Amino acid sequence: MNNGTTETILSDSSQEVYKVTAQELRSFVERVETLDAEKAGIADSTKEVLQEAKSRGYEAKIIRKIVAIRKRNRDDVDNENAVTEMYMSALGM
Repeated sequence: MNNGTTETILSDSSQEVYKVTAQELRSFVERVETLDAEKAGIADSTKEVLQEAKSRGYEAKIIRKIVAIRKRNRDDVDNENAVTEMYMSALGM
């Protein structure tokens, strides 16, 4: 039975040597799994909020777009909007 303290020395093609500890590796894997589960829970919660907004007459697509815009730098958003309007004007739209 493995107590989780197994150490293995590995070398890659560049001849660098790495010490792999089973317990440490297991810890990293479990942390990533925990974060993935939390991320899935947050995604489910986000879907629930968007469903609630949709049931009240709002469009989820537009809410997502607003959230994405709010994450960005205001000057970048303003510049993108100005260029978009200029291009649309040039196309007669």
